[in-house]
Amino acid sequence: MDDGRYSVVHRLGHGDGLDMVTESQIRDLLAELDGDDPEHPDVWITDEETGWGLVAAGSPSVTLVLQNEDDESPRRTMTGVSRDRAVDLYLKLVAERLDELLAEPWDR
Repeated sequence: MDDGRYSVVHRLGHGDGLDMVTESQIRDLLAELDGDDPEHPDVWITDEETGWGLVAAGSPSVTLVLQNEDDESPRRTMTGVSRDRAVDLYLKLVAERLDELLAEPWDR
């Protein structure tokens, strides 16, 4: 994977290192969840500077997992998320609006 601020991991496991992530790229990433592939159920984006990452699985209803690989923060989950809502949450991650993202109504 190329170096970049954000690690983007696609459904089939290959990744990209990007300095910025656009809404269009997020929508394309989430579109990879369409179809039935239990062996490759998820996609994710990680902010390499903060360690926070957001994993998405499922279609059309999405399950999200917010986690930080670098510290002891608990994993947060949100189920039954629409695709548009998932895009909004990813945009908060890549816009460095972590306080807003953490304040969302996570199922825990």
